[in-house]
Amino acid sequence: MTQTQTKHTPGPWRADGFSVYHRGGGDVPRKPLAQVDSAYMSDCATDPARAMDSEIPEHEAYANARLIAAAPDLRSAMNPTLLDHAAELLADDGHPEYAAMLANKAMEERAAIAKATN
Repeated sequence: MTQTQTKHTPGPWRADGFSVYHRGGGDVPRKPLAQVDSAYMSDCATDPARAMDSEIPEHEAYANARLIAAAPDLRSAMNPTLLDHAAELLADDGHPEYAAMLANKAMEERAAIAKATN
């Protein structure tokens, strides 16, 4: 598997209200990463009060912040190469329908990774 250089702040991230922070720990300070504000998912605002005037419901803004905070964990859980390998094994074992499902899932994961990193 080819390792790529990430351009984002490595996890773990944590949602705290409308804000997303790098968790820090040890000698690493906690630092702000994003602020959920209205329809703009990650505007990196410095004024938390702006999120309170949101066009979306408050519970939805909190959920958006949690989703953003989960991004590094979601990325780590993705493994399209493993799915490709499993699809090959299933195809060789006479299960083309399952192989096709896994191959499609691998393509979806690659597309999601590309969307987040390009």
